[in-house]
Amino acid sequence: MSDVVTEKTSKTYPECEKLSDLSEKRGIILEFLEWLGENSMEIRSTEFTDSDDWMCPLACLSNEQLSHKFLDIDDAKLNAERLDMLASLTAN
Repeated sequence: MSDVVTEKTSKTYPECEKLSDLSEKRGIILEFLEWLGENSMEIRSTEFTDSDDWMCPLACLSNEQLSHKFLDIDDAKLNAERLDMLASLTAN
C-alpha cells in the first residue's frame, strides 16, 4: 500500500489510502450501479418499514456511498481526513 501523505507533513490518511488503492475496483462498482439505474433497476434492502412494501429502496444512499460501504471505507473518517489534508495544505 502506498501512503497518502501531504507534501508538507508526515501525516498519513488511511481511509484516503484505502480509497486510492481500491480505485479500480470502485470504478467497476460505480459503473455497475450506474448501469442499474439506466436500466430502471435499483438495489433494495429487506429491512421492514412502516409501509406495505417489505423491501425499501436504498435511494437514500448515493452510488458513491454504496461503493464505500462495499469496500469498507468509512465516509465520516474519509471526509475528516480530506478536511485535515486541506487544512494542512492551506495552513502552510
